[in-house]
Amino acid sequence: MKNDESGMTRRDFVKGAAGVTAVAAVAGVGGVIVWDRTTQPEDPVDVWNATVGTDRILLAATMAPSSHNTQPWRFRVGSQQIEIIADTDRTMGKADPRLRELHLSLGCALENAVIAAAAAGTPVAVEQVPGSTGSPDTHVATLRFSAEADGADANADLAPAIPKRRTNRGPFDEERPVAADTLATLGALASDAVRVVWLTDADARARFTDLSVKATEAHIADTEVQRDSHRWYRMSRSDAEKYRDGITVSGANLPWAISLLMGLLPPTPDSFDAGWAKATNDTHCGTAPAFGMLVVENAGDTSAWVEAGRTYERIQLAAAMDGMSTHPISQALTIRDREVAAGSPGAFAGGLTELGGAGEVVLAFRIGYPTREQPPSMRRAPVVARA
Repeated sequence: MKNDESGMTRRDFVKGAAGVTAVAAVAGVGGVIVWDRTTQPEDPVDVWNATVGTDRILLAATMAPSSHNTQPWRFRVGSQQIEIIADTDRTMGKADPRLRELHLSLGCALENAVIAAAAAGTPVAVEQVPGSTGSPDTHVATLRFSAEADGADANADLAPAIPKRRTNRGPFDEERPVAADTLATLGALASDAVRVVWLTDADARARFTDLSVKATEAHIADTEVQRDSHRWYRMSRSDAEKYRDGITVSGANLPWAISLLMGLLPPTPDSFDAGWAKATNDTHCGTAPAFGMLVVENAGDTSAWVEAGRTYERIQLAAAMDGMSTHPISQALTIRDREVAAGSPGAFAGGLTELGGAGEVVLAFRIGYPTREQPPSMRRAPVVARA
């Protein structure tokens, strides 16, 4: 391992592995990072600046985005490595029947950890474990610390954006397009296994909007999907504070007065969904200057899904450093996955292929300049075991 003022020595690493509870100590009341408008928030940047060594690498991983803020990760820490493990008790169920979003979320966490290590000057090699997630103890990847690791400084410049990045569900500036050269620069952050497709012209954006609105309607009409989505709704302050995950009222980034009213009179999941359906058309798609799609070569390639998550996180962090935000628009992919899992791909699969081209679209998102700041979301302390 590198041993200088900017790096992490082996002693620092072992100390961090033995004292993982330090993350909980800086995380807030009860060992949980509380970042939500419904509570007394602690600034994520302050938490980031107060955390060092292995604890910062773990913190970076937990700051990653995840589907419905499920935070489906656990960690096993040894003297020379960190293993990232899928927690399949924290999935989206019928709303993610192929576990595509689970793998994307784990890819985001993996990338944040790699970038945090790079920023610390600590060489790290990533060993991704192939295969499907079949048990609650699924080992997805290992970060192995080694002086011989290649690309130790790769994307280290993105690390300051880790505590600042937000999934912004509010309106974007319709009068401020994202420049073509900016999109090209962001697209160049993709790994070799992932292709980035940008939808910027009016026709392509209209087609994607239409597909997403219809998929939202199908999503709401599917009782199994809604049941498993609602499992992660935290509409009351008490639920938000109890679980410290999931979708909260403040996460919707509504106007202040509406958020305040919903805080006093929490909406039912059904009424929240009605607002979501309207926002999909009017706000999420209606104000987006561009959409992005991440496409992999082979359908069902779970390793490529993890790579797509890593690519998406790099794009998000780079976008955040330029004042932009991103927000997944995944309804069409969810319904497509339901159809694929049932053995009967239909219109949503076809519509995504028409827009994304050859391969499998594994993530779709909007990108732009937000008009409202997005509050930080709730975070649990990392679940860690020592090897």
